[in-house]
Amino acid sequence: MTDLVGRTSVGVMQVLELDEAVARGLDVPPGATRALISVDGKARWRDDGMPPTASQGHSMVDEYMFYGGPLTTIKFIAQAGPDAVVTASFYR
Repeated sequence: MTDLVGRTSVGVMQVLELDEAVARGLDVPPGATRALISVDGKARWRDDGMPPTASQGHSMVDEYMFYGGPLTTIKFIAQAGPDAVVTASFYR
């Protein structure tokens, strides 16, 4: 959690219906520059402007990451299996 020391929380969002058909992005609050993103289940993500697929992109399985890249372009999709849930806490 040292990546968030001295930062101010500016919001939280949860993607509850992440599935294998459609990649979903985040609703980024104004001023957010970093995020703590967790995945419950199996998901993939990309932040290069291309949507991930169930078989392409960075895999996350029941884990979290600190993210300081382009918050408005990161997208998530569920991998095979039960739908995944993505939660993001935003900071400036």
